[in-house]
Amino acid sequence: MPGPHVVEVCLFPAKEGYQNDPKVMHDAFSYIYKVATGLNYIYHGFQTEDKNNGYFFLSWATYQDHKKLMDDTELYPPLISKIVPHLAGPLDMVHVEFKTDPLKSFKAPATEIAIIKPKSPEQKAQVLELMKELEKRLNEAPYEQSCAWGQGIEEGKQDTIVLVVGWDSVQDHWDQVDQSKGYQPLVSVVQKAFQVADLDVKHARLIRYSP
Repeated sequence: MPGPHVVEVCLFPAKEGYQNDPKVMHDAFSYIYKVATGLNYIYHGFQTEDKNNGYFFLSWATYQDHKKLMDDTELYPPLISKIVPHLAGPLDMVHVEFKTDPLKSFKAPATEIAIIKPKSPEQKAQVLELMKELEKRLNEAPYEQSCAWGQGIEEGKQDTIVLVVGWDSVQDHWDQVDQSKGYQPLVSVVQKAFQVADLDVKHARLIRYSP
């Protein structure tokens, strides 16, 4: 896919209905496809570690394509009314411009989702350099299928980095970062990352919505 890889990343507290059947959100996704332009694909699902947390990943041609929808006072409120009944609380959203298309990571049997933030503004440059090394080591690691990462676009969220990694299984991920038996070049860079950044690492088995 040419051009930037802009993905709307949403984390939300999911009601029991979504936990039991994520397809309850498909009416909202269908509506987005009908009224929006520039939407490439949608993946969603709940967190492996805690089903109370859900994820949306919507790939847009540009950030402006989604912003245009959000700014539309006629089209956007009906979308919110279709989503809110399935949320147990506020939705946290950030738009991320990935360096490469994260599609393969979303397709994997287990998707690692890491939210990374520098511990201080002064450490941001160091964190970005470590992300490049982390990407290299991940692509070398056994059982890893693909990885992609990028930074938040909107004001106030540009220090947020999102990494998505496709694994054969969640256990394969933990095995590769295990200090004693893991892939040591990867273990080393992960340890460095924890020294300069706060990392929230979770997993999900995502499903694609097809209109």
